[in-house]
Amino acid sequence: IPENAELYNINSHTHEFGVKFRVWEPPHTPCFPDDTDDGMGPGVGNGCSEGDPSQLIYLSTVYTDPVQLGFDPPRTHYSPNIEDRTYLYCSLYDNGSTPSSPPVKQRSTSPNSPANFDLVFPFIDVHGGKCPDETVACLGGANAGALCSGDPAVCDSGVCDACPVRGGVTTKDEMFIFIGSYFIPEPGSGLMAVAALLTVAGLKRRSTTRRQS
Repeated sequence: IPENAELYNINSHTHEFGVKFRVWEPPHTPCFPDDTDDGMGPGVGNGCSEGDPSQLIYLSTVYTDPVQLGFDPPRTHYSPNIEDRTYLYCSLYDNGSTPSSPPVKQRSTSPNSPANFDLVFPFIDVHGGKCPDETVACLGGANAGALCSGDPAVCDSGVCDACPVRGGVTTKDEMFIFIGSYFIPEPGSGLMAVAALLTVAGLKRRSTTRRQS
């Protein structure tokens, strides 16, 4: 968050597979997930570790009704050190790992990504929509989880229809957004407010004096 900012609200945004969003307050050394996939998900183990439990300030587990956490008074960030103004946040996504998890994403029921989305927003790398043959896998059956390349025969008693979850813009794809609302007071705004109050007080006093005379 910028230096001198005053933070008055935080919340989060994920889609159907986002089951736990957490935020830890500063200080933190800035870290950034990479765009590779090591089998645990993009960015895991790339310098971003979980925060200290004593610094946890936000926990949201329902994607359709994320926690809106307000601060009154606002949290101030006057330090010039970036570590003192860096929040750590992460989200856990669950693609059908347990009976109580969100159901596995399926190619047959996943909507396509909006047409020409990459042309309208070229800076957003969208991987969502129906997964291609290269990543579709068996859903159910003895070969559950095995890549099937669109061939139902590979899946034995299951179906070739399971998709990995990636970023996108539909609820069958995912988002990872930490939202904060803050303001940066203008220099000297406190003195200006005091001057304004004194001016109002002076006008009121003169007005009262005129009525008495």
